[in-house]
Amino acid sequence: MSKILIIDDDPDVRKVISLLLEDEISGMSVITAGTGIEGIEKAKADLPDTILLDVDMPGIDGLETCKRLKSDEDTKHIPIIIATGVATDPSSKIKGLEAGADSFLCKPIDKPELIAQAGVALRIKKAEDSLRNQKVLLEDEVRERTKALTDISDRYQALFERSLECVFINDFLGNFIDANQASLDLLGYTKEEIRSINFASLLSEDQIPEALKLGEEIVKSGFQKDTSEFRLRRKDGGYVYVETKASLLYHDEVPFATQGVARDITGRKKAEDKLRESETRYRSVFENTGTATIITEEDTTISMANTELEKLSGYLKEEIEGKMSWTEFIDKEDLERTKEYHVKRREKGGNAPTKYEFRFVDKQGNIKDTLVNVGVIPGTKKSVASLTDITERKKAEDKLKKAHKDLEASNKELAKSYTELKASQSQLLQSEKMAAIGQLAAGVAHEINNPMGFISSNLGTLGKYVDRLTEFIGAQTEVIEALEPNEALAGLEQKKKELKLDYIIKDIKDLINESSDGAGRVKKIVQDLKSFSRVDEEEYRDVDINECIETTINIIWNELKYKCTVKKEYGDIPPTKCYPQQLNQVFMNLLVNASQAIEKKGEITIKSWLEDGSINVSISDTGSGIPEENLGKLFEPFFTTKDVGKGTGLGLSITYGIIKKHGGEIKVESQVGKGAAFVVSIPVVEGA
Repeated sequence: MSKILIIDDDPDVRKVISLLLEDEISGMSVITAGTGIEGIEKAKADLPDTILLDVDMPGIDGLETCKRLKSDEDTKHIPIIIATGVATDPSSKIKGLEAGADSFLCKPIDKPELIAQAGVALRIKKAEDSLRNQKVLLEDEVRERTKALTDISDRYQALFERSLECVFINDFLGNFIDANQASLDLLGYTKEEIRSINFASLLSEDQIPEALKLGEEIVKSGFQKDTSEFRLRRKDGGYVYVETKASLLYHDEVPFATQGVARDITGRKKAEDKLRESETRYRSVFENTGTATIITEEDTTISMANTELEKLSGYLKEEIEGKMSWTEFIDKEDLERTKEYHVKRREKGGNAPTKYEFRFVDKQGNIKDTLVNVGVIPGTKKSVASLTDITERKKAEDKLKKAHKDLEASNKELAKSYTELKASQSQLLQSEKMAAIGQLAAGVAHEINNPMGFISSNLGTLGKYVDRLTEFIGAQTEVIEALEPNEALAGLEQKKKELKLDYIIKDIKDLINESSDGAGRVKKIVQDLKSFSRVDEEEYRDVDINECIETTINIIWNELKYKCTVKKEYGDIPPTKCYPQQLNQVFMNLLVNASQAIEKKGEITIKSWLEDGSINVSISDTGSGIPEENLGKLFEPFFTTKDVGKGTGLGLSITYGIIKKHGGEIKVESQVGKGAAFVVSIPVVEGA
């Protein structure tokens, strides 16, 4: 919305003009003031877009008001139209313009002229505001660009001076304008001295035409396409070789100088000179090495070849040198690998072998196994390689490898047979040992059984005799108590108390009962020992597996009772045909291992159940557990985690064999620190 301030001492004029402007100019807002002072205050407060000012007013007149408004920084940009019916002569208008007025209206005010003047003033104000804003933006942008250019200039100067490469600036006549420290060090001049020197003065006469041609190229295209090499004379009279590249420098898109970058290649040039000097010697060496020898370029071209290569390849040297690539002699299956070596050999830190084998293809297409020794010539990107035909040797090696492979296979088979034989022998020895122990146990059981028969029988008879004596002593006591008391009876009673006959009569029955129980326990152990030790009984018969487990527990109870509690959860399982003595050994091995896995005190749980036509027996412990990496080796012969002398490593191997003999399987689960569980599964075989 546009705003116009009307300053006039006549309220009617202010009202009429206000209504006129608001009706004729869309979006117009009118502010009015009756004096110059009030007008100045409202102009500063509201900042209108245009001021319509009457000249003839009380107090300060219109001209003074205009001067004050134009001299104030806040209001000097506001267009002012002076309207008056008094000062209409040219001199008055000049005074108004000098006071800062932008336009004049004469009273009585013409309506179209007022509207036109107001519209122009508003457009001028709008344009001036836009110009001021653009000026501010431009000033900000100039400041930012100036700062950026200053930063770039500082960074460029730092890079210029600190660059390890030689950097120099010349005018179009070749005079040095500036040079960095690397350039000064290379040529031996100070910065002041170099600025008085022309680039051509550092060159020999034969190099000046090339330098002039290069200058024309730079001026024409703006930059140098390819690097150039020059020999420059130092201040001390010595010479250095440099590799240079230059381009134009611009200021406001106008070229004003050239900037060049130079690299010292004196060392490389000397090496190249020495290489050229030694090429004759190389040719002589090639012809007398006794092996096919070549020199190759970075692009894989063969630049030199000897007579031995002619023999190996079937080509003449004239056909090879400078015309053929070494890749043409490589079998396609080896080509990518050898190309990769070629690239890596020239990379800094590249890891390429210096000796390797490949298949060489000669002129006739014959493939020859070849050994190559290759390396990069120092100071260049050339390679020297010697090639040796090893076809016959490879054939001999292949035959030797095949023979060696066959021998290894035979050795493995022999080692396997030896291991199996050793395991069978150990198992046989173990079986014989168990048989000997069984025979001894059977003999001991037989010898114990006879006297135990006497003991058990005699204890029974002794019990009957004691009962009769006890009955007699009781009757005798009743008779004595019925007699008249006398000294003899009193003495007899005293003697009875001293001998504690009443206690003895009672205790002797307990002793006989305990002895009878002990004799029964011995008889049970003897029976279990006889059953367990029937090693000569390979009878395949019906057996209750639960009874086999009980028999085994009784035999090894002394091994278990001090370290663990045995928890039994026998299920209702049917008899099955098996070799009971062998299963006894299985259960004994598993129970003993479980006991030994428990360090101090723990629990062994034995479960049996019928599932899917098989009898399953689980023996678990709360011992140390088995590491996961050992689970797959538990049933291998001679594998043991016990200390030397404490285990043969055959227990679980024999167990595995017995279970497989019965058509069953054994599984193990374990967690280190929590224990292990072995589950034996044997199919039920019903009797014929």
